[in-house]
Amino acid sequence: MERKLLGEMTWEEAETALKECEVVIIPTGSHEQHGKALPICTDWLTADAIGKRLADKVGSHVVILPSCPFGYCDYHSDFAGTLSLSEETLTAFYSDILNYVLRYGVKKVLFANSHGANSGAIKTVAHKLRAKNILVTAVTWWDAAVAANPDWGLIGHADINETSLVMAIRPELVRPEKLQDPTPGKLTDGITIKNLYQISYKGCNVTAGLRTRDCTDFGCMLEVGFEGSAEVANASVLHSSAERGQGMIEAVTDYLADFAEELKKVDLFEVRFPEEQYYL
Repeated sequence: MERKLLGEMTWEEAETALKECEVVIIPTGSHEQHGKALPICTDWLTADAIGKRLADKVGSHVVILPSCPFGYCDYHSDFAGTLSLSEETLTAFYSDILNYVLRYGVKKVLFANSHGANSGAIKTVAHKLRAKNILVTAVTWWDAAVAANPDWGLIGHADINETSLVMAIRPELVRPEKLQDPTPGKLTDGITIKNLYQISYKGCNVTAGLRTRDCTDFGCMLEVGFEGSAEVANASVLHSSAERGQGMIEAVTDYLADFAEELKKVDLFEVRFPEEQYYL
């Protein structure tokens, strides 16, 4: 049996797997507050569950790295327990880890991302590695979920979807008596909050850099702007279920497995100009 999870291989198995590898997958999450009802490890739990399920779904010549537990989430740190890397450290972390697998000749990388703010570091790494003829891609779970079912569109932080995921993965970690729906935030009566980076005043969108505590005093917040059906806005966290969570995990892992196969077909032009300045 071809092993997929790098952490479960011996070094001899890893050497063979990496030399034959066409796509390496990195599940990545974070440890941050998720309201009063969900555990701090919610994003990591999701990334880890997706990574382990991918081991049964991906095709040949795919290697799945151990899930990364930490990400960039400083803006949550006004709530106790949040553990954040700086974006610079996270970029260096991804770069260092990839340097140990790309030396075997792997040319394609897929981040299975479970925390939105990791995207900045991933994009930085992706641009640098493209100059070295390596393609880095990233799929965030809620984008894949809503592509499979518009009713799974993300409503906000610690919403029905994240709660359902934890119910499916580690139900004993959900505190059902403390479930609360994300609520709209305001800076003033006239300035409404759409998400951490966008506010609205008199019908005009305004860019702003906010912290989670600006938006909510209990940790759950709406994040207007994510894709989804009209029904999503009315989906209460009280309707969360393990069945919904399991359905999302299966759909997301199916998508990632299919995408990894499609990545194998990509044939990029070779970058030929001096690349020393782009070294990670």
